[in-house]
Amino acid sequence: MKRQISVFFSVLALLTVMVESVYSQPAITVTQAPSSSCDSGLYYVGYTATGNYNHDNLFFLELSGYGGNFNNSIILDSMASTGGGSLYFQGSFPLMFTGNYRLRIRSSSPVYLSAFVEMEVTQLVPPIIGKTNNIIEILNDAPRHFYHWFRNGQPVGFTNDLYTNADFFGEYYVQARLTNCRGRNISSNVITLNPSTSSMYLNWACAGQEDQPLNLNVSNLKFELNNELIIELSDSAGNFGTTSTIVAKSSTVRYNNVQLITIPDTLPLGTGYRLRLITTNPAFISPPSPPFTLRARPPKPLIYRTGDILFTDLAKRHYWQKVGSSNLDFANASIYLPVSEGQYFLTINDSFCTSPSSDTISFFFTSTKETTQNWQIGPNPAQDVLRINSEENIMFDNLELIDISGKHLAFNFRLIGTQTLEIFTTSLSNGIYLLKYKQKAFKFMVKH
Repeated sequence: MKRQISVFFSVLALLTVMVESVYSQPAITVTQAPSSSCDSGLYYVGYTATGNYNHDNLFFLELSGYGGNFNNSIILDSMASTGGGSLYFQGSFPLMFTGNYRLRIRSSSPVYLSAFVEMEVTQLVPPIIGKTNNIIEILNDAPRHFYHWFRNGQPVGFTNDLYTNADFFGEYYVQARLTNCRGRNISSNVITLNPSTSSMYLNWACAGQEDQPLNLNVSNLKFELNNELIIELSDSAGNFGTTSTIVAKSSTVRYNNVQLITIPDTLPLGTGYRLRLITTNPAFISPPSPPFTLRARPPKPLIYRTGDILFTDLAKRHYWQKVGSSNLDFANASIYLPVSEGQYFLTINDSFCTSPSSDTISFFFTSTKETTQNWQIGPNPAQDVLRINSEENIMFDNLELIDISGKHLAFNFRLIGTQTLEIFTTSLSNGIYLLKYKQKAFKFMVKH
């Protein structure tokens, strides 16, 4: 009887051990985990799982919120298993900040939690840059970040500076990386500094006229050393194509507010032409300028000489010039009295465009009497009246009285017949005057 009781209790103890083995309490232990994580790189967390888990169990790798709280935890990885293993995560987390976090393993069936492990996270923050005056700076400097500035893809400035000088045109951005981690680089937004073309505006331009100034308003920034600057002209309808006309090209332009343009005289005249600016370093094409009118230049003027007088027959605004001299006084009329010997030429202007220069005429003083070309003028000097006798009919509309400064004067006259004219000089001041009739020019003096 005693033996039977002993056997019963032995069997009961064995069954108890077996039952405890079948229904033992689960346990999860983290065996390996990183103590810190950078913005990139693959990390794994090793764990052991003891006890019994249902066949539909999942193990989850959870990341706490900032500071270690799991109330809003993030699941980094999961695995269907009833035993231990490894879970992985990529070190780039959504909405994370640099600081202290925690990791833990959680089972789903039954629910069980491992002890947490501490992990320090360093998150790569995309830099944001802004411009103030001639400085471009980082607006959101982040801890443990290392910065490198670029302009047009080339490094500029000093490494790890929070700003760079914006002295040149181009595209500026900054790259950030983490100083103590093997992480990727991340670039900021791009700030592009281009020439301003708001003042690249013409009311008109003159076909064939050289060196017409065009204001580009490129501010106080510089181009790169090997920059080429091009001014391109559209067709008369304002369209730019592969065969658009280049009206100016300059190499190695670093700073230029005014560019001189020359538009060929072979283009049709009219309204609708546009200009645009092209630069090579940095590569930039400006918006087209407003439409402007392409005008014709006045024709090349002819130059004549009568005695000591030079004159032309075109009733425009004239610009007499002397070879080797910069300016000539009182030299904007159709008649000019040289005060020194030399070579003279002139251009004319119709309020829009300037003509080509006339041929050059060599002027030397002579003691010969002026040819009157069938006119007799007297007395000279005149006191009250100047009489003109001609062998041909005098057409008063072609007669001009001009003072020594080139000013055209009104005057009183009396026509005696068709070939004699008297001009009253009592209202004229003492001095030298010019009488111009068609291509004839005469000098006389008034003396009261």
